[in-house]
This record gives sequence, structure tokens and C-alpha cells, in this order.
Amino acid sequence: MSRSSASQSRTTLPKAGEGNRPVSILRSVSAEIPAAEATSASGRLSLNDAVLHGIPRDIFLRDGDLLSLDLAVSLDGWVGDSAISVIAGASREEDVRLIRATEEALAAGIAAAQPGNRIGDISHAIDDVARSYGYVPNIGHPRRGYPLRPGLTLAIEPWLTAGTGRIRFDRDGWTIRSADGSRTAHSEHTIAITATGPVVLTAI
Repeated sequence: MSRSSASQSRTTLPKAGEGNRPVSILRSVSAEIPAAEATSASGRLSLNDAVLHGIPRDIFLRDGDLLSLDLAVSLDGWVGDSAISVIAGASREEDVRLIRATEEALAAGIAAAQPGNRIGDISHAIDDVARSYGYVPNIGHPRRGYPLRPGLTLAIEPWLTAGTGRIRFDRDGWTIRSADGSRTAHSEHTIAITATGPVVLTAI
């Protein structure tokens, strides 16, 4: 479930051209519509210091930009939510490391989502990975919080900043950024708790 062992090309986009290229991904399904109003599909694009809920706009990707894609789809009353962070063109080692940390934290969180455990066990597993990389921890307390029972579905989405643990909101009221302008990354899957353990519903 972790993509940390994948080659670097798995976490990068094709190299941006000299004139860069406009990002119009997902505008056809999400445009400027707030997530709460999207009925079948919604997407958010968060660039560099933006970690969550970035509203898609026509912007230009530059070589080395770190882009998080957060996608949600509703089908027959079920909602699946998933996110991945990628790098446009040439990558910086610190950005690759940041993305890898979120991917490993996601894998650890999923592994902890066992029937009989609690939400705090998931948070604690994510916290352990964040601390091991030296990032601001996602504090979680084992055996605390909502119990995980078969039939429960939930999204697990570790997001980390390379610097501060503080955040700020853009004027659009949606986009969340690191307060110090440091880069951010985000990985997410929707899972179901079963009697034999977690099942990832958004894996491709």
C-alpha cells in the first residue's frame, strides 16, 4: 500500500517545458465549486506550500513544483476519497523525502486500522512515521477514540509540512497552506474495516 519503494519516476510528472504548461486538470468536474456542492466528482489541486483543498485554477507548473491531487468521487451513495503528491519535472531530494514520508505514514495508518483498534491507533501509527522523519508529529494516542468495527469506512490522509506545524487559510476559505511557506505533501486512501483487516477501496 505504500508507494515509497517505487522508483522516483512513479512520483514525478513529465518534465515541464520551457514555457511551462497550464494546469486544467479536473476543471471539467470541479471548476470553482466548493466540495460540499459537488454531487458526483470533486478535485482539489494544492501546489507547493498549499497542502489541502486547493481550488483548481489555470496556473502554470514550473520545473520542480510539488503538486498534491486530492480526488473524491460519489457513486450510488458511496464516496471515495484519495490523494497523491507528485513533482513536476526535476525533483529535489527534500521534496521526494517529504512525499515518501506521507506515503509511509499512510501505509502505517492503514496497517493500524484493524478491527478492535481505535482511531487513536491510526493517528499514533502516522505520528511514529512523522517523528522518524523529523517532521512535526501528528499526535495520536493508542487505544483512544472511535472504535474500528467491521463495516466502517473512512479516509486516512496524512499530510505533512517540511517546516512549521502551523497553517493558514487563503481568502477563498478553502486552500490550506503552511504558515511559513514551507513545502507540503499529502497522501490518502479510503478504506473499509473488515473482520480480517483493512481493505483499500481507492487503490488503482
